[in-house]
Amino acid sequence: IIPFKMIEKKEKEKEKPNILKELIGKGSSACVYKIINLINNKIYALKESLSKNVEFLLKNEVKIFKIFNNECPYIVQFYNYKKLADQINLELEYCQYGSLRDLLKKAKKKKLHMNECEISSVIYMVLKGLEFMHKKSLINRDIKCKNILVNKDGIAKLCDFGISQIYKEGEFSRHKAGSPYWMAPELIKRHNYDKSVDIWSLGITCIELAEYEPPYINYEKEQALLKIKTTPPKGLINPNVWSKEFNNFISLCLRVNRFERPTCEELLEHDFITILDKKKINRQLMILQFL
Repeated sequence: IIPFKMIEKKEKEKEKPNILKELIGKGSSACVYKIINLINNKIYALKESLSKNVEFLLKNEVKIFKIFNNECPYIVQFYNYKKLADQINLELEYCQYGSLRDLLKKAKKKKLHMNECEISSVIYMVLKGLEFMHKKSLINRDIKCKNILVNKDGIAKLCDFGISQIYKEGEFSRHKAGSPYWMAPELIKRHNYDKSVDIWSLGITCIELAEYEPPYINYEKEQALLKIKTTPPKGLINPNVWSKEFNNFISLCLRVNRFERPTCEELLEHDFITILDKKKINRQLMILQFL
C-alpha cells in the first residue's frame, strides 16, 4: 500500500514524461488511458476530464481519495493529481483485467457464467471496500460492475468516486444521484437516505454478476426508475438454480425498508461469504479462475 501524497501541478511545471498507450475506458465525464511512466517504468491509468462542466466530479474524487489515503487494498490506488488549464487528470492504479462489466460482456458472448464461489469472492472484496468507506463516513452511491476493477492478482477494487458523498451518522441526504438500475427506492423517491443505499446497490450487483444484467435493464431509464419505485426487485429470476445462501444474501440487501438492511459488517458474516473460508478457498484464485 502506497502512502497518499497529493500533488497538484501547474502547466508551467515540468511534467513527468508519459507515453500514451491506449484508450481503455470512456464515460460521460472522463476518458481513461493506459500510460507508462518513463521514470519508473511503471504502468498507470490516466483519467482525464472531458470538459469543464464535469470537472467537479473529478475534484470530488480527489477529495475522496485524500480521505482514503491509499489505506484499503480493495479500492483503486491514487498516485497523482494534475490540474491543467482546461482539464483535470488523475493518475491511478492500473488494473489489468479492467471492469467486471466488460468481463461479463465477454463471458456472455462465450455463454459462460460466474459460479457462486466466484461471485462470493468478488462480493467479499466489494464489501471490504464498502466497509472501509462507511467507516470513513462516506456513501459510495454508485456500486455496480462497471465501477469494480480487477487487477493482475485477482483483487476486485472499487473505483470512480465522483458522486460519493461525505455524511455524518444520524444525518440523511435527499440528493438524487447514481445509476438508475442500481438505485435504491428511497433514493429515487428523494426520501431521506444513508449508507444503506450502497447495500441495495450491492444486492443489484449480485444479480448483475449472476444474470449479466441488473433488473429492468430492458426498460428505458425513467421507466426503470418508476418500476423500482412501484415494484422493487426482490431477487434472482430463477432462484431455484442458486443456493439458499445466495438467495437470502440478495433478499437481505434488497429490503425496501432501509432500516432492515444489514451493514457491511453483518454481511461479511453471512454464510454466502464465509462459506469460502470454511472450505479454505482462496478468493483471488477464484476470481482469476473466472478470468
